[in-house]
Amino acid sequence: MSPTGEEYPETTAGDVQRAALLFSRELCLPRYDFANLAAARTAWRDAVARTRDLCARVDWRDPYPENERFWLGDSLALAQRLAAVDARRNTIVEDDDGLLRIVGDRSDPLTTWHDVRSFLLARRAARTDAAGYRYPVSTVGDVIQLAQIFDEDLRRVAGVMPGGRPQPTWAATVRQWREESNRVAKLTNGRGRDEMYPESEGFWRAIRRLAIRLSATLEGLRVGDSKLRAWPERSS
Repeated sequence: MSPTGEEYPETTAGDVQRAALLFSRELCLPRYDFANLAAARTAWRDAVARTRDLCARVDWRDPYPENERFWLGDSLALAQRLAAVDARRNTIVEDDDGLLRIVGDRSDPLTTWHDVRSFLLARRAARTDAAGYRYPVSTVGDVIQLAQIFDEDLRRVAGVMPGGRPQPTWAATVRQWREESNRVAKLTNGRGRDEMYPESEGFWRAIRRLAIRLSATLEGLRVGDSKLRAWPERSS
C-alpha cells in the first residue's frame, strides 16, 4: 500500500515485464494511431526503458524494485490516457436520422479530424489515398455535416485571433476552405443524404489540411490568452 493508502500488487520482475508488454501492445493498436498521444508515448517509452534497466539487475522471480511507481505511476498514467481517448471518441454518435453529434472535447481541430475519421472508418468502406492515408468513402450526409463542423471551427479560431497580430497564411487558409465549401455545396445539391459523395478523397484531404492549419494557429495563440482558454468549452 502506498503512503496515500492506494493498493498495488507486489509483483515480480517477470510479472512487470509481462504487464509492460501487454500495455505496449495496447498502445500499438491501430485505434490509437493519430489519437494525440505523443506525450503519452514518450512517457511510456521512458517507463519501459527504466523497467528493463531495473529488471536486468534482478532475477525474473525476484520482487520488482519499484512496484508502486510502475502500478500507481507509469502504467496507471498510460491506462488513463488510453481510456480518455476512448471516452472522447465515444462522445461522437450517429442518431437514427444519420446526424453526427460531437458532444465532447473540441479543443483541437486536428484531433477532431482524426476522431471523426476513426468513427466513420468503422462504419463506411475505406480507401487509401496516394499519401497513404485511409479515408472513409463518405455519404452526402457525412460530408455536409463535416463541412459544417470544420466551418464552425474555422469561425471559432478566427474569433480568438488578436486583431493586430499578422497572420500571413490566414487569408489563403480561408480562401481555400471557401473554395472547398463551394465545391461541397455544388456536388451535394440535389443528391440524397445516403448517396455516396463523388469526391471523398479530395474532401478528406481538404478538411485535414484545414484542421492542421487551425491547430497550428491555436497552438501559436494558446499561451497566456484567457479568451482562447475558454474556447474549448464550446461543443456541438
